[in-house]
Parts: sequence; structure tokens; C-alpha cells
Amino acid sequence: MIKIVKYITISLLLFSNFNGVSQGIGTIWYFGEYAGIKFQESSVTPLTDGKVNSIEGCATCCDIEGNLLFYTDGVKVWNKDHIIMPNGNNIHGHNSSTQTACIVKKPGNNPYYYIFTTDHFVNPYGFQYSIVDITLNGGLGDITDKNIQLLYPVTEKISTIPHANGNDVWVITHKWNSNEFYAYLIDSNGINSPVISSAGLNHSGGTLGYYNCMGYMRPSHDGTKLALAIYDEGTYQLFDFDNSSGVISNPLTLTGYSRSYGIEFSPDDSKLYVKSLYSGEVYQYNLNAGSSGGIINSKTLVGIVTAPQSAPNYISGAIQLGIDGKIYITKYLSEYLGVINNPNELGTACNLIDNGLSLGGKKSQLGFPYTVVGFNLSIETESICFGDTALFNINGLSLSLYDSINWDFGDPGSGAQNTSNLINPYHIYSASGVFTVTLNVYFGNNSISITTEIEVFPTPEINLGNDTSFCTNSPYLLDPG
Repeated sequence: MIKIVKYITISLLLFSNFNGVSQGIGTIWYFGEYAGIKFQESSVTPLTDGKVNSIEGCATCCDIEGNLLFYTDGVKVWNKDHIIMPNGNNIHGHNSSTQTACIVKKPGNNPYYYIFTTDHFVNPYGFQYSIVDITLNGGLGDITDKNIQLLYPVTEKISTIPHANGNDVWVITHKWNSNEFYAYLIDSNGINSPVISSAGLNHSGGTLGYYNCMGYMRPSHDGTKLALAIYDEGTYQLFDFDNSSGVISNPLTLTGYSRSYGIEFSPDDSKLYVKSLYSGEVYQYNLNAGSSGGIINSKTLVGIVTAPQSAPNYISGAIQLGIDGKIYITKYLSEYLGVINNPNELGTACNLIDNGLSLGGKKSQLGFPYTVVGFNLSIETESICFGDTALFNINGLSLSLYDSINWDFGDPGSGAQNTSNLINPYHIYSASGVFTVTLNVYFGNNSISITTEIEVFPTPEINLGNDTSFCTNSPYLLDPG
């Protein structure tokens, strides 16, 4: 056998708002006033060991198996033992920035995670990043690069969308006093120059001159849409996103609100949910209504959430999809979250429950954690000689963290043996040559494909040369050719 080990690696950028509990990366959320929740196979349970005390933004990072790696309020970074990392103080976000932080695994086989941050109220730090090396400090992580500015001035918005190649990721923010989006492609080489799109309304002004910087920005789960809130405008906008080029276009404006804040897509991207900060009313839009006018006219009040210790007492903030396919709603200084149990359903059939989930005595405030993270998935195989058995292995995928897989060995001449649903299959090729192997991994309603090539060499002909004779104690070289 000719042992030529080949790997092809892809970084999967999966979000907590992918449907299905198999996505371990969105398993844990820390947010609010020391609140937290953990998604398990058939339940969501409160966590009370978190250190986050953030009015608004924060971010949590788990691995593919749902194990906590680290988390941040945009100012401090805690490791999985809830201890501040070395260099983990004074990150340049802010606990009153809407989306103060998001965490993105650097694509490729490496230990690096980017923490992207936004400052609040258009302050001078703007849009920055820091880098965590998770292998340092005994595997607890350390910040190696810190507070590197990419753009100023910016709003309090961050969003992330996987590139069409399934490997890289777009990190998107919005410039202040402008209608420009900045989409930075993150690949195995690092952070690329931004793709700048002018689309939609200017983000400028508002109460005290800067309140329009507030409000969430969310991606659709298929990576083709982007939606955001402009706080004092009382407006939401929906855009098309080209996840190949990074271009944002075709705005649809939804008006008639006051202090627009929370926004989220349903798991199947057929519905858009919005809510204002000083109102408990949650509205739904049917994105399958056809024309722009049809979408605008589909606006439906689906329920109301309340908060006990606020003036007025309806103040509530973020709405965010969990990996269980339900949407959760923060309620300021409440020990409960609101829950939309069936967000794919039309109108009140979505089943919004006000006090839908207990936080075990801890309290939410206005924000939820951004939970995006990447992990490395690769195919391992060996080039072989014709007649040998090719073995295939997946690195980076736990048996419990996918719904199904399918292999195509690129060998139609082998008939029914050309495919397999096994985690570590084998295949005997029907001929020599170069074959393209495709692996499809299915997660809930989503899937990812990766490919590699395997070479099957012809059976070698061995020829040691003509018969010969030589003297005792003399060397003779045999060459099989």
C-alpha cells in the first residue's frame, strides 16, 4: 500500500440559532445579571455560576460537544473555570452596547478565536478585535493580541454569516452617520479588507444625538438575509445578503414602532419577529407573503411579555433563537424569560408564553449572548493501490453531534457500494485513477459538504531484472522498479 495521508479541513461556523439540539456550540448562554441557561437533550435548565453582569451585549463560546470554553461581557473574558483569563481585563467593548461582542473561530486547523467588540454610543474604541489562543494557560486560554481597531465610528451592531464556501465567515458591522455596512471576510489567513455596501437608511442622530446606534442586527439561518433595528427611528430593515461576495442590498423598511430593539428570524426563515425596548408587544412578519407590500401587511401581534421592576413595566429587550428551535425573550430584571414555542407557525399559533422559562433566581436584563463559534471538521484517508481497501475517517465530529451523514466515494462503477452512512467507512475501488470523495453532514434543517481526492494507483508490476550470478561477499543491488 502507498501511504499518502491526505486531509481536507473545513471550519464550520454554526450558530445557536440553527435548529436542533445536536449543535453543541450553542449549548450554554451567560447573560444579564449573573444569569445563564443550558440546552440539554429534552430541556433547558438555568445556570447560576456565571460571572456576566451586563445590561446588554455579551458572548459565550462552547466547543462542538457543548463544553464551555470561555465567555465575555465585552470588557472581561472568563475561562471555563469562571476565572478571568490572563490579559482578559479591559477589552474595549461595553456592557451597555447592544451587541458588544461576538466570538468567531479562525478558519483552519488552529487554536485561535477572535473576539470582535463594539463600543457603546459611538465612543472612540469603535469596532475592534482581540485574539484568544485556547491552548495557552494549560488549555484555559490566553489573550495574545488585544484591542486592535478595524473601524470607527460604528453602531452597536455585529452579525456573522458563513461564506458560501462553508469554510470562511463574514463578520459585519455598520458605520455610524452612514448607510454603509462593512463585511469583513475571515479566512485561514486572517481578517481581509472589508466589502462596503451602501444600502438602507443612514444610521445617525436620535435622542442625545446617538441613540440610533442601538438595536440588534441578525442574520437569517440560510445566510441570504440580514435584518436590523434602528432604535430612535422606530424602524426595522430587512436586506438581501450575498454570502459569496459579501454585498448587502435591496432594503425593505418596516415602520410604526418606537425604540426598535430586538429582531430574530424563525428557524425556517419564514417569519421575522420584532419588538421594541419599551413595549412588551411582539410582532411577527410573514416573509413568505410574496411582495414587499404583502410582507409589510402581514404584521401580526403574537403576544406580550412583561417585566416586574421597570417603568414602564413592559421593558424587555433581545429576542434570540435557541438550538431547541424556540425563541427566547429577555425581560428586564425578571427571573423569567419569555418563550415562543413554535416560531415557524403563523400568527398566534407560534405560542408565545410570558414567563416561559425560569432563570433559577437570577435575572435577565436587556441582552442575550452572541454564541457563534467555529470548529474544525476534516476527512482523513490514504491513497492506495488498486485492489487495496480505502479507509475513511472524520476528524472533529462527535458521534452525538450530527443527525446523519452520507459518503459518496466518487466511484459509480462500484454500484450500490459507492455510498455509505457509516461514520468510518471503507471502500474497494473498481478501477485505478483519481476519485473525488464527498462527505455530507446534516444538522437539523442544515447541512455542510466537504470533499477530498483519493488516488488509486495501478497494481505495480514488480521486475527484479534478469537472472544473474555474483561472487561471494560481493554486493548486488535489487531494484523492483
